[in-house]
Amino acid sequence: MQSVATQLPKLATQVWSSNANGIVAQEVDFMDQFSKEYDDLKTEYKTPRAICGYVVSGIAPYAAKAFKAEMDHDELNEILTNLSKDSKVVRTLIETPMKSIQTQRKEYIASHKSDFKTQAAEDSYITDWVANYEISDFLQTTNPELDNMFFLRHCAWGGPKPRCWNNT
Repeated sequence: MQSVATQLPKLATQVWSSNANGIVAQEVDFMDQFSKEYDDLKTEYKTPRAICGYVVSGIAPYAAKAFKAEMDHDELNEILTNLSKDSKVVRTLIETPMKSIQTQRKEYIASHKSDFKTQAAEDSYITDWVANYEISDFLQTTNPELDNMFFLRHCAWGGPKPRCWNNT
């Protein structure tokens, strides 16, 4: 018997697919978070080299608005292909959470100065990876109307990993 993941046609930018309890997860490439194309944003917003937290914060609302409950593979491929071809759209989508999260971090430092004993401690907090609660907070506060968007994070040790995990 074939799994559901192998029965579905492969998406144009798909690099990985898995099925767990009837739920199919498909990893797709539409950008390279390590591309020099995003270095100016990383510098401006003092982000780490890996910007996956900002990417998911910007792309998830876009996907929730663009994807319908029922779509054929051609419709999905069109959205994914357009994202992979138009870095201006991707830049705009990821800059919004960068600005928002960095502003919140600076406000937190200002209101909790005693928690940051040195400039290095402040810098470390500003440049740290995006935390799960920051992603969740950003999604809830900027897109409360989206009832079809859920934030789930898969953290696993051992076993097969999506290809993208090899880059971080």
